[in-house]
Amino acid sequence: MPDAARFSIPVVVLDSLRVYGRNAVGFVLLGIALRAVWLFAAVTASGDEAPTWADWPRQIGNPLLRLALAAIAQMLLAFVTLRTLQGGKATLADALRGLRAIGPVIIVTAICFLPQLLSFAVDVTLPPKSMIGAGIGLAVSILGLIVVVLWWLAVSTITIEGLGAIAGLARCIRLTAGRRLAILGITAIIGLVFAGGGYLATHVLGLSAAEAAAPVPTSIGRAVWFLITAFLAVLLASMATVTYYRLRLAADIGTPAGQS
Repeated sequence: MPDAARFSIPVVVLDSLRVYGRNAVGFVLLGIALRAVWLFAAVTASGDEAPTWADWPRQIGNPLLRLALAAIAQMLLAFVTLRTLQGGKATLADALRGLRAIGPVIIVTAICFLPQLLSFAVDVTLPPKSMIGAGIGLAVSILGLIVVVLWWLAVSTITIEGLGAIAGLARCIRLTAGRRLAILGITAIIGLVFAGGGYLATHVLGLSAAEAAAPVPTSIGRAVWFLITAFLAVLLASMATVTYYRLRLAADIGTPAGQS
């Protein structure tokens, strides 16, 4: 691995790819399993009409399910990623160890979902394309971005350090102090990766936007997109722990919990 004292976007990305490479089989199986849950549980979009309160299963249920699956992936991969970064060989026990944090993680997931819930309420309450709605929508989007920058590492932090929900969120704020532009850069890269994946889905695989977003892969193109998103979901879950690990070392806060 690169110099342990360094924290930078390239180091985080390269470390994440190395961790994936050393655990490729397990990571692939986990990604497929999580995407299979999405396949059976997500609500298929019904069209492009304006959202209503009756549309809550798709407008609220799908994003909440996506966030919950991401949190589960981070819990399962936290100690796997940590052990790999420390040069050890990760086992199934490392993955299962992360599930001990399920209680605080559920609370944190609910807190981090509040901007999405607020966005849905604004969309269905205010007139479409109104200035007030646009302004509040922009404010909610900024709030969501702040939540991501401050608390993207919350699940990894809580899982590895054994913290409660509120203590874990406070810990993330301290841990990311002075590094939030870099965190924003990492999340921007994640956004670009998914945007690139969307371009691949629509322009190379020939899927419409609705087909790419649909849970069930009923064509070869959508099956390929299913596998790509499975790969990305697990890579990004591991990347959160890599970011946490590098931040702790770079800030010289102490040795990450679990290091032998």
